[in-house]
Amino acid sequence: MSNYCLRNYFLLCVLMMQVLCGLQAQNVCTNNRYTQDIFEIVEDNDYAAYGEAPSLITPYLGENATFDQTLRFDLYRPDPSMDTLTKRPLILIAFGGAFVVGFKEQPQIVDFCRAMARKGYVAVSIDYRLSFNAVNQQSAVRAVYRAAQDLKAAVRYFRYHATDYGIDPDLIFAGGNSAGGISALHAAYVSETERAGYPLMEATYEVPQLINDWPDLGCTECSGNEYGQAPYNISGTPNGVISLWGAIIDVNFMESANDAPVICFHGTDDFIVNVDTGAPFDVPLFPALSGTIPIGERAEELDMYNEVHLYDGDGHEVWFDEAKGVDIQGKNANFWYNYIKPTTPTISGVATVCGGSIHTYSMVSNVGSVYCWEVQGGSIVSADPTLHTVDIEWDMNPETSPKIDAREFNCHAAQSDLVTLLINIIPVTTPNNVSIVDTGLDMSTISWDATVGLDYVLQYRPVGTGTWITENVSASTSTINNLIGCTDYEVQVQATCDNTVASAFSASTTFTTSCLKVQAKLFLEGVYDANTMSMSNSSIGILPNTQPYNRPPWNYFGTESASVLPNNAVDWVLLEIRDVNNGNTVGKAAGLLLSDGMVQGVDGAMGLQIPTLTQNGNYQIIVRHRNHVDVMSNPLILPNTSPYDFSSAMNQAVGEEQQIEVAATTGVFGLIAGDITGDGVITYIDFNAYAFQAANALNTYSEADCNLDTQIDNTDFNVYFNNVGQIGIDAIRY
Repeated sequence: MSNYCLRNYFLLCVLMMQVLCGLQAQNVCTNNRYTQDIFEIVEDNDYAAYGEAPSLITPYLGENATFDQTLRFDLYRPDPSMDTLTKRPLILIAFGGAFVVGFKEQPQIVDFCRAMARKGYVAVSIDYRLSFNAVNQQSAVRAVYRAAQDLKAAVRYFRYHATDYGIDPDLIFAGGNSAGGISALHAAYVSETERAGYPLMEATYEVPQLINDWPDLGCTECSGNEYGQAPYNISGTPNGVISLWGAIIDVNFMESANDAPVICFHGTDDFIVNVDTGAPFDVPLFPALSGTIPIGERAEELDMYNEVHLYDGDGHEVWFDEAKGVDIQGKNANFWYNYIKPTTPTISGVATVCGGSIHTYSMVSNVGSVYCWEVQGGSIVSADPTLHTVDIEWDMNPETSPKIDAREFNCHAAQSDLVTLLINIIPVTTPNNVSIVDTGLDMSTISWDATVGLDYVLQYRPVGTGTWITENVSASTSTINNLIGCTDYEVQVQATCDNTVASAFSASTTFTTSCLKVQAKLFLEGVYDANTMSMSNSSIGILPNTQPYNRPPWNYFGTESASVLPNNAVDWVLLEIRDVNNGNTVGKAAGLLLSDGMVQGVDGAMGLQIPTLTQNGNYQIIVRHRNHVDVMSNPLILPNTSPYDFSSAMNQAVGEEQQIEVAATTGVFGLIAGDITGDGVITYIDFNAYAFQAANALNTYSEADCNLDTQIDNTDFNVYFNNVGQIGIDAIRY
């Protein structure tokens, strides 16, 4: 880390923030403000009055029995000798007590305000008007409305006196517990227009009575103080809401993503204020309120900034549990910090540099913000006066991993998340993570970790040969063409810079080009359905995931296996390829026979890979199956782009009557069923195998199941019996 950054540069950051925001020079680049306890605090109880309003006499005597109540607040703030910031967020809290009892000095309220102040917020707890007729719904609605009016009056007061208290008038977050939370939600989301248009709110206007009509409580901004009216016209709507087991009469008062963000806390077993929807105390006399769950759902629906925290099994006043009270404090602090902190900046500038070079790096400049930088593997040699731009000279051989760390601080002294730009200093390091993206028959695409500003040399060769083929590339991916199919290759990559510096080549990465494929189509007599012109797949439930030909008489020990079988898989088949010129077998592969007759590989693609095929060679395909007589194709050129179709004609299989017509009206042919022993002929030996295997007659994957319906019964015997005497050609018999 450069000494310039640690001393001169950081000091300049601090001085600029003092000028712009009144922030003292204290750990500005990692101040942890708003998330950790970093301040001593001062408290002022009954500090001042934020307003005065007519309040009901307690005990309740009626809506006309009032007195003028002075509405006061307690103030909690960081010690001014430690904190001179002039743009601090304010958290305003109202106590709970069912709109009947309660006081701003409630211990949990005091603990909450102290905790927020220690983290750098200004916090206040407020009085508000209480009392209502507990058996009159209209009176209950008026109680909520009066409390919301008082809360809005407090917000207006602090907006007007923002400079006096060192707060930002646009960052006033209001909330409370229980009744206080209900008040805050209505203060935030119920406007005068909504008051006028909502039926329950009619109770807040003049209400006719037999004697002494109830008075109109006034508009949402008309009570408590004069700041809501001309010439001030200050809004009392808070910039955010803290709902501690609160609720709202209708979540539709929340109308858009631009509404005040909200953080909600609630016990899931709260019977006083329902966490979902219900009347307080579960008393139908009171209007049903929507608790934390519907509030959170509505906020998500509107894409509002919000959080919901439910405490499973807890009832009302969760923070009576001290540990949960601390948890609520921390979650609130983090929520509002994340709301007010700057967006994580982006560092612009090259990430790949040559040693000894000087490069300029910058972040977007925002009014009122300052920016702090830390550098490893280089030194800051100059700085733009706005501090959002720096020039860095990079070391030739850094002792630490080169990087730039930076943060933005706004006028609330809220720090952004740390942004890091990792730097690659040349001399160039060997490319990392060389991998094979795609490989085909005659091509392969190679990729590796990209580093801006570097070029690359790619070298490759067949494994075991001595000569490398090289290519120069400028990107971090390259496709090699004109390769030999079914061949093992190795590839290495070297990084270069300005054609003057080169890394070592990477270790060899190997790949194998794709093998040539054989495609075939065939039907099995035992499972062919002439009505659907396809094969049934009733054995799919017991069909093995691994090929079954690794035993006599086939003795094929390939490893083909499918983790998930296709829904239309009928059975496994084994393809054997013979060279027409000498009759030798050149390769084998097992695959899945689908209901439409196509043979599919375990990779999900049609056709099977045969590693030892030669391009455009002359071959014959032998199809082997567990209980159908094997067949061999006429000579053909492989690989074939369209499948060899055994089913299209009898003579598609070499020899006389080596298939059976499975659909007489359409001329579809299939392999002959009944070769239970797989030796190429159907004799009494197959009957013996049938009789032996019939002991396990149900839900079985067995050669004796000639129609592949998972059962061994008379239908399988009939299939066998109808084909007794069938003899496969010599080439297919074991």
